[in-house]
Amino acid sequence: MQYQLIQHEPERFELRLVTVDSKTYQSVLNGILTGLQYLLGESAIIESGYYQELEREEGGEFRPVISLCGVSV
Repeated sequence: MQYQLIQHEPERFELRLVTVDSKTYQSVLNGILTGLQYLLGESAIIESGYYQELEREEGGEFRPVISLCGVSV
């Protein structure tokens, strides 16, 4: 299993999950989302999707957590 968590906005996240097949994805999804909801807070919105593989950055580096929201000062 492999995952990638992308933060699009302060409380909006996207979970990309790679599993052996979609049946396995469905069987583990609720437990993973419950744990993430606990960590991120009940107001967090978490969208999820099943992937067969995840893209790597140039040079082959893989980032499991990515934030796409800017930091306000």
